[in-house]
Amino acid sequence: MGKEEWKNTGKELGGAFTGLAKSLIRSAKTGIDKVEDWAEEDTNQQQPQEEESNVFNDGTWRETGKNLGKAFMGLGKTIVGTGEEALEKAEEWAENDDDNKPEE
Repeated sequence: MGKEEWKNTGKELGGAFTGLAKSLIRSAKTGIDKVEDWAEEDTNQQQPQEEESNVFNDGTWRETGKNLGKAFMGLGKTIVGTGEEALEKAEEWAENDDDNKPEE
């Protein structure tokens, strides 16, 4: 695991968090719109409203969850790969250190 893997992991995480931020903002906007509709509605007239496409029913949150899951899985793999490489380097260092010890 080198610099390139960490760079790709960072890009995946950045994209996932961007998607999360957009979903949160769209959710807040949808909620505000619903509150405005409720506040402006005439209590004497109840007109059926069409279900509009919004962040709650258009699959945005599902996609956001998938992207976050993928990004965190990539992060986990990168961390594990880096740990494995570190262990290999430590083993090499230990073996080389044993070879350089003076005999007693």
